[in-house]
Amino acid sequence: MAEKMDKELKDLAIDWAEKIYNNIYLALTDPSAGMNPETVRIYNELKDWGWFDLVDIDGDKSHEIILKLLAMPRYKQLLDHKKNPPLSKWQKVMGNRPGSK
Repeated sequence: MAEKMDKELKDLAIDWAEKIYNNIYLALTDPSAGMNPETVRIYNELKDWGWFDLVDIDGDKSHEIILKLLAMPRYKQLLDHKKNPPLSKWQKVMGNRPGSK
């Protein structure tokens, strides 16, 4: 049986995906807007995988499809960080591991 989704993390992932989508859309419709490095990387991945050949950025369902496509891996990343929080810089320097004293 599948684990129930964490609504807070899902909302965070969707918000992040919405920002990326809007940045891509704006840059494609107004080249003077440009894209930040993270968005360029994501845009290039989508382009390399042929997503823009399958889904027109101006199409009726493109927003919904691309948003979910971007949000899914982000949600998994956020969930992994929640379950296994990365070490802080201080913990790395001190060699602390979760659960150690």
